[in-house]
Amino acid sequence: MKIGFITLSIIILLSSCASSKALTEVRDDFDRRVREYNNLLSSEKFEQAGSLVVESHRGDFNTRANAARNVQVIDYQILSITDEIQEKGAATANVQINYTIPPSSEIKTVVDSQNWSYVYVKEDGRKRWCLMTLLPEFK
Repeated sequence: MKIGFITLSIIILLSSCASSKALTEVRDDFDRRVREYNNLLSSEKFEQAGSLVVESHRGDFNTRANAARNVQVIDYQILSITDEIQEKGAATANVQINYTIPPSSEIKTVVDSQNWSYVYVKEDGRKRWCLMTLLPEFK
């Protein structure tokens, strides 16, 4: 009886550690994807950033990317991240982007509310973080 209880306790402890590790990996993957996406924006690689967008939104995203071809991104700052990673596999990153549109040298700012979901990606054959919102409109 005592050995059965110890075995059961070990199994519960190991499964708890495994789920905690999996959640940490999902969170780390989210952080990487958000940094990757925003670094692409800051390098003005809008079309390449579209590869991180959920497939159903890529056409509209590419339309916005084409419209932003003259935008020069100065910098960005992640203002906040609200997440429901554990509960819903979703998160929102609010990012401030400073930019100009030549020939004007006026610095403009937009706060981009980026909604992300942890979804199955057929082409990768696994779940990944995908952006569910479009590139902001730079005006």
